[in-house]
Amino acid sequence: MSGKFNLKDLRKSRTLLESNQAKEVLSSETEVQQNFQETIPTIPTIATNTSNNPKQSTVGIQKRGRPAVGKRSDPNFITALAYVRKDTYDEVRNRLFPQRREYSGLIQELLEEWLKSTN
Repeated sequence: MSGKFNLKDLRKSRTLLESNQAKEVLSSETEVQQNFQETIPTIPTIATNTSNNPKQSTVGIQKRGRPAVGKRSDPNFITALAYVRKDTYDEVRNRLFPQRREYSGLIQELLEEWLKSTN
């Protein structure tokens, strides 16, 4: 690289450049980047799902991770946040565990009973 500036060397030395030197450094860096881009082999593109329906699968491509099953992926369920005292929540969870019941199932049952009683 005789006669050309190396940006890495200049960064190490931390010296200030004159404006004409700075232009030369920038042009040599641009030239290096262009040469690098020309040497990169072209990578073939992979077919992707271009439809507007995300549930429509593309042949040959598998989704990563777990399958979408359960309440989180069921459109009939939503996440409903409620503030409950910690001691109440802990006691409810302790009583539900031996019965193998879920907290969300209990909340659903209580809300349905409340709706029936308000009619």
